[in-house]
Amino acid sequence: MDYCWPGDSQYPIAGLGGGKKKLGVWVMAGYHPDMLGSWSIKAVLPTIAPDMDYAQLEGIQEGTGASLAYLEAIHPDTGADKREEIRKNLLKYCKHDTEAMVRLVAFFAIPTS
Repeated sequence: MDYCWPGDSQYPIAGLGGGKKKLGVWVMAGYHPDMLGSWSIKAVLPTIAPDMDYAQLEGIQEGTGASLAYLEAIHPDTGADKREEIRKNLLKYCKHDTEAMVRLVAFFAIPTS
């Protein structure tokens, strides 16, 4: 049975025949052509969970935008209404990012019964 990285684990990886393998080694071997050689979450996620497209998010859709929005939110010249809008958008983005990671883990590491 194959196992998720690191080493021996209780989470076997579905669809990998023969012997124990570390997830990192398997992932480096390739996953899906639609990823176009990128291992960013934005490239991997659509191949596993197409319903979780970051383009669906309003306002903040990627990490750099989240960082810039945070800097704007903490700037002393940013008004209360704008700060609240940024806070809500950051929470939506962070929730989406966290759910995306959960979906990726669930896909790569299926618990044994």
